[in-house]
Amino acid sequence: MNQRKAGVILSYTSIGINIISNFLYVPLLLKYLGQGEYGLYQLLGAFVSYAAIFDFGLSNAVTRHYCLYKARGETEKMQNMLFWARILFFIVDAVVLVVGVVVYFLLGDIYPKLSPEELAEGKMIFIVLIANVLITIPSYTNKAIVEAEEKFLFSKGLRVVSAILQPVLVIMLVMELPSALTVVVVQMAVNLLVVVTQFLYVKFKIKTKFKSHGFDRSLLKNLFAFSFFIFINTIINELNWQAGKTVLGIMEGTNLVATLSSGVYIASAFMQFSYNVSNVFYPQFSVLVAKGEAGDVTINAIFKKVGRIQCLVLGLVFTGFIVFGKEFVVLWAGQENIDAFYIAIILLSATFISNVENAGILVLQAKQQHKWRSLTIIFSIIGVCISVALVPKFGAIGCSVGTAFAYFFGYVIYLNIIYKKKAQLNIGGLFKSLLPIFLALVIVAFFGWFVNGLIQTEGWMYLLLKIIGYTVVYALVCWVLVMNDYEKNLIRKPFEKLFNKIKVRQKKV
Repeated sequence: MNQRKAGVILSYTSIGINIISNFLYVPLLLKYLGQGEYGLYQLLGAFVSYAAIFDFGLSNAVTRHYCLYKARGETEKMQNMLFWARILFFIVDAVVLVVGVVVYFLLGDIYPKLSPEELAEGKMIFIVLIANVLITIPSYTNKAIVEAEEKFLFSKGLRVVSAILQPVLVIMLVMELPSALTVVVVQMAVNLLVVVTQFLYVKFKIKTKFKSHGFDRSLLKNLFAFSFFIFINTIINELNWQAGKTVLGIMEGTNLVATLSSGVYIASAFMQFSYNVSNVFYPQFSVLVAKGEAGDVTINAIFKKVGRIQCLVLGLVFTGFIVFGKEFVVLWAGQENIDAFYIAIILLSATFISNVENAGILVLQAKQQHKWRSLTIIFSIIGVCISVALVPKFGAIGCSVGTAFAYFFGYVIYLNIIYKKKAQLNIGGLFKSLLPIFLALVIVAFFGWFVNGLIQTEGWMYLLLKIIGYTVVYALVCWVLVMNDYEKNLIRKPFEKLFNKIKVRQKKV
């Protein structure tokens, strides 16, 4: 099995582990922390996540230039680029520290709805979260190297370990020390372990050197030229997914933040399915772009294959949530957070198509056309304004409407035009290939909704059995009516290899 296939499998594995662990993780946090404390944790976490913009898109620029220099055999340029990139990240660290100190003393003014007790704890949480950011930023070069070298077994495997370790440690300690501060301290410890592991892997396994071969003004210019628009896109993501929590925290306090966070978590987990799978193709896209029109043919073939697979997998998740989501949310987050179901439905509906086409973003980056994606910030700003206008009347649901507006008009309508015009992607061909899948989704979802309405049950066991039944029906319909030979072989071949190994062992016995 090659690294790319292993990366896809491990991506789905880590996502699956995250989802399963959060089935236990979120409700237990709500139980031990309470609605307000959990909301405080999400509120400060959302605010500090804005520090992600201080990557300035440089990690993507490092990955791209690393791939190009390696393909050309320009070792000295690669070493020099890594050296100066690391210097830049340490400078960014210093900027984050200064901004963090300023914000620390302004937290009370930023969140006037916080009680004195919440503010005191919030400041301690903020210190830990900022420290976590300071640890993470210098590691971006190591992460970029691992991705560029396509060491997906390591990178995705490390993510799997982190996905298991973090919730287990959090729950163990929160049961003894029930506070949001406990949660962020554990998260920082696990992140430090990941950062150190990445560093050791790059140093001793990949043996990449960070070496200065002189100051190169053109190199820095190229890095910043490429990364600037990635930086803008990072701001867009933060506006879309975190600004709502900040708006609610300022206007309404922490309780509604907990409800919004539950709905956003479901939607963000949905997005991770598409991002983690398509992300493993970025190094390949970068190489294919250099081949010109010949590369475009292969890129479109990959784009279509990945899009269909994304649609098959995400379609199951999306329609399954439509059918069983309300039951799930009540069991998972409690009746007091039932609005999380409607928030998730709004966000999933608005982001479904953009998630299916997620590989297109990577093609734009590889072709250095990602500046056009940056214009979606217009829709994101409008979305935030919509959220502010709707919060007084509709609360957390109003925030989700603003985010949905930004995604649908920015990432579906506008970006599809850009994919076609600037990235030379065959959008029409993709949608034509998706039509049978869309039809199957509608049929299975309607059938599932009708049957579920006839079955009045309560509890996790009954819900799990219904979901398994729905998954089996969906899989059978897709196998018979929708999937092509390539997609069937993705499932068939691993089982054939397994059965062949069993037969060989039996013959030896």
